[in-house]
Amino acid sequence: KIDASGESFAITSGPQFFSQYPVQHLSVTPAGLPESDIGYVVATNDSIKSNIVTVCIHGNPTSKFLYRNIIPYISEACNTVIAPDLMAMGDSPIPKGVTDFSLDIHYAYIREFLDTIVPSDKKIVLVVQDWGSGIGFRYAHERSERIAGLVFFEAILEEFAFADVPLANKIIFRLFRGLLGSFINQRLNFFIKYFLGSAGSIRKPTSSEMQEYLRPYPTYDSLKVVAQWPCEIPFADHSLETGDRNRDKIVATGEYIFETNAFPKVFLHASPGAIIDEAKKDRYIAKLGDTAVAVDLGKGLHYLQEDHPAAIGMAVSALLQQL
Repeated sequence: KIDASGESFAITSGPQFFSQYPVQHLSVTPAGLPESDIGYVVATNDSIKSNIVTVCIHGNPTSKFLYRNIIPYISEACNTVIAPDLMAMGDSPIPKGVTDFSLDIHYAYIREFLDTIVPSDKKIVLVVQDWGSGIGFRYAHERSERIAGLVFFEAILEEFAFADVPLANKIIFRLFRGLLGSFINQRLNFFIKYFLGSAGSIRKPTSSEMQEYLRPYPTYDSLKVVAQWPCEIPFADHSLETGDRNRDKIVATGEYIFETNAFPKVFLHASPGAIIDEAKKDRYIAKLGDTAVAVDLGKGLHYLQEDHPAAIGMAVSALLQQL
């Protein structure tokens, strides 16, 4: 049980966050792809003697900034906490010559980043949400010997059922993947300004927080990565082009996460949720069984980091203290 009843919302702007955790860069070169930098922040606590590194991975259309109010809680129980930006997002530049921002390409860069930055004698606790889970789950599947624990919420554990998508969202998904997709998400900046800014969390980000979320995307071309992510979603009962290529890998990694007891898992959930609604939550808890601990955060939508930073941080810290 996580008692965060007294948690308050810290309004942290980009300059405030990065003054405490300066942005660093690591150059990586995945096999068959061009060299590029991955931007990240790191928090260290020398009073903690441990061989565990905690890594927080964001999704779309966010950045490491999403974990700004969670990192301090984790750092109280962990020697090293790292929050990277996905390729072409946040402070990670677009790799030279890369025009495909698929799940596979993102994964290749983060896998190389983690293999490089975390020493081989250290183990990793992953904290993942949204497409950060699509990447983190695959890493946990491929590198299970490196994983000490997993905390996930509003995560992608399976393909989606198009029949269950509300009509308005069906229309939006079709538009995203059609000729208007680039106009909606690159010209109008719909995903950041509307979904993240107005519909993604109960507590709406302030203007200073939104300024940081918008900062990495000043141009039409810089938003291509944001526009492509919705097209990566696979639907079980409807072919919507690009997302279909991810189906087998997402299903395989999801089944692994449901079943494995190779490392402890914590499933955080909220109501009504977004991609994990009440029905999915109940089904996931039953499917995870005694391989995971489920924690109810209370009310929340998709970006639970904005609504429950203290509770999430405390849940990760509780796991770390048990390892």
